[in-house]
Amino acid sequence: MLWSAGILIIAGIIVWFELPALWKQQQKKDLWAFCILLVIAVGFSIPVLLFPHFPSPLLVLTIIFKPIIDFLIAIGLIS
Repeated sequence: MLWSAGILIIAGIIVWFELPALWKQQQKKDLWAFCILLVIAVGFSIPVLLFPHFPSPLLVLTIIFKPIIDFLIAIGLIS
């Protein structure tokens, strides 16, 4: 639980330094991208710490692309 608080504190420090600069320069798209990516990063980091067997986000890509690769192998486009 202490590690989760550490991640939140580090995320807060990052926001403390980056957010005002983006807001001052009127970079709305960059601000949105920064916030969304930070939330995703913190959202993936905390469950990994709390649940050691939390599945990797790459598992989703494997599930999506495995049938496509198998199909391409079956029709002979890749070996």
